[in-house]
Amino acid sequence: MGSHAGRTVDHDADWIRRCLEWFGLTTSRHDPEAAGTSRRPAALEDRLDSIGWGLLFLFVAALALPSGTAEYASVAVLGGLFLLLNVGRILLGVRASWLSVIIGSSMLIGGVSALAGTKVDLFALFFLLVGLVTIAAALRPWRTTDREPLR
Repeated sequence: MGSHAGRTVDHDADWIRRCLEWFGLTTSRHDPEAAGTSRRPAALEDRLDSIGWGLLFLFVAALALPSGTAEYASVAVLGGLFLLLNVGRILLGVRASWLSVIIGSSMLIGGVSALAGTKVDLFALFFLLVGLVTIAAALRPWRTTDREPLR
């Protein structure tokens, strides 16, 4: 694997896994009960979903702040946290939530652009991204349910 400043990608992934274990979001890979299972426990996915819901409620609270730098920064930070949550889901072997990726992307783009002085309508941006993802999913060469090529 490639290295950056003397650290390998494997080392970085181990550090992320240890942090997630500390927060109770995954089991240790040395756990004998978890070693024999190939499917992640449903409790892990439930915890990650709960974190996502908490971030969504924080987003609503951030929108209630008076319009200004604090609102824009908090929306951008929460958008980044949504995206990081999905990176964590992928690293843990849990399926990413595309809805939270779209929400996080919209929040991050909207917050950063507002901080830069450009107003972006989050409502329109959200539905634009949902539409693009829906169309892209429909144009894929296979269906998500059966993975057979379309004819």
